Amino acid sequence: MASPVYLPPATISLLQATQGDADVVRYLSAAGLVILLYDHLLTFADEVALIWTSSRSFAKYLYLMNRYLVPQVLIVTAYQMCGFSGYQFTDERCRVLLSISSILAIISISIANLLVLIRVAMLWDNDRSIVFLLSAGFLASFSVTISMMALTLYRTWYGIEYSTIAKMCAVTNTSPALIAVWAAPLLFELVVLAFTVVNAIARPRRANLMLVKALRRDGIMFFIAIACLRILNLALAATRKSALVLLAVYFVWSMVTLILNRSLLNLRRADVLEALRQAPPLDPRSMSPFGALPNADELPDVEYELEERRVPKASWLDSKRKPNPPSRGPQRTQSDDALQWDWKANYT
Repeated sequence: MASPVYLPPATISLLQATQGDADVVRYLSAAGLVILLYDHLLTFADEVALIWTSSRSFAKYLYLMNRYLVPQVLIVTAYQMCGFSGYQFTDERCRVLLSISSILAIISISIANLLVLIRVAMLWDNDRSIVFLLSAGFLASFSVTISMMALTLYRTWYGIEYSTIAKMCAVTNTSPALIAVWAAPLLFELVVLAFTVVNAIARPRRANLMLVKALRRDGIMFFIAIACLRILNLALAATRKSALVLLAVYFVWSMVTLILNRSLLNLRRADVLEALRQAPPLDPRSMSPFGALPNADELPDVEYELEERRVPKASWLDSKRKPNPPSRGPQRTQSDDALQWDWKANYT
C-alpha cells in the first residue's frame, strides 16, 4: 500500500492559488462567451435585415468576418479550458492553440479599429487629410501590435504548457512586450475619440442629422467602454504576473466584439431611418459604409420608429403658403400617420 504524500504548507498554498486563478480565467471567459452568443441571437434579425440585404462592400465583409470569427475562436478556447472534455492536451498543442488565438485576436482588434476609422471618416465627409491621419495612426497601431505580439510569443513560447492541476493551457512566464500589445490600440482609439469630439465642436450644424447623432452619441459611448476594457488588459499585463496574463483577455475580447456589433447595427439603423426621412437619397459620402438600403418590408422595427415620428397636422398658416414645386428626386407617398417611402418605385 502506497504511503500518503505529505506536502509542505507553502506548496499546498501555491497549488490552491494556481487552481483559483485557473477557475477565474475559466469562468470569466465562459461568461464572456455566453453573453456574446446570447447577444448574437438577440441581434440576428437586425443583422439579416440591415446587413445581409445591403450591397457588397468592404466594411460589410469586415463586419461579418469579425462577428462570426470571434465566437468560433472563443468556443474552441472554452473547450480547451472546460477541464472535462476528455481530450488530453500537450504542451506543444497548447503553444499552437494560444499562438493561433493570439494572432486572431490581433486581427479582430485591427478589424474593429478599421471599422471605427471608417465611421469617424464619415463624420468628416471622408475628408482626405482626416482619412490620411487616421490611416497613418491605424497602420502604426497595427504594426506595433502585431510585432509586439510576435515578440511576446517568442519570449514566452516555452512558458506555455498544459497544467495538469488546472486542466487547461497555462502561461508560466510573461514579457513586457505584452504591455505594448494592449497600449497601441488604446492610443489609437483615444486619437479617434479626439477626432470625434473635435468634429462635434467644429461642425455643430450637422448635428441635426440622425446619422450624425448616432455616430457621435454611440461613438463616444463606444470609446469609453472600449477604453475601460483595454485599460483592464493593460493593467493586468503591467503587473508582470503570469497568473494574470490570461485573466481577462477572452472576456474583454467578447465584450469588445459585442459593443462593436451593437454600435455598427445602431449606425446602420440610423442610416436607414435618415434615408427614409430625406426626399433625395443621402449623399453616398454621408451614408454608412454598408452601402445600399434594405427592403423596408423586412424592417418592422424601422417602420415602427417612423410611425412614432407623426406628420404634424396642417395649420391655417399652411393654407396661406404657396405649394412647393415638384421635386425631381424620388417620390414619396404620405399617409395619415407617417411618411412612407414608395420603395418599389424608387429602389427596385
